[in-house]
Amino acid sequence: MTLLAMFVVVFLAGPFVFWILARRAPSRANVTGLWVIAAVALMLAFAVRWSGFWAYGVPPEVLALVGLWLAWIAVLALCALAVRARVQSPLIVRWTGAVGAMATTLPWFGLYAAQMMSE
Repeated sequence: MTLLAMFVVVFLAGPFVFWILARRAPSRANVTGLWVIAAVALMLAFAVRWSGFWAYGVPPEVLALVGLWLAWIAVLALCALAVRARVQSPLIVRWTGAVGAMATTLPWFGLYAAQMMSE
């Protein structure tokens, strides 16, 4: 059940969050905002992991993974904005969004591979 819930979150929520972050115009303020989001998510992930903080019965390791994953999505959105700032082709803009949305799911495959190797 837990893996099914994680699968749904990763494959639905991840691309949706990426779409929200990456659809902005590639301006200095938006790029700075994405840097801040990535840095804060990364710092919170490490802080939660080291503090051992349990939130609503969720272990700190899971909270740290969520923080790292959100930082990953923010960096992907930052890369999409960088490409859109340089390239004006509508086809490239669409491909950037599609590839970025697919890349949000890469941590799932890493988790699955690690689980297969540990069994």
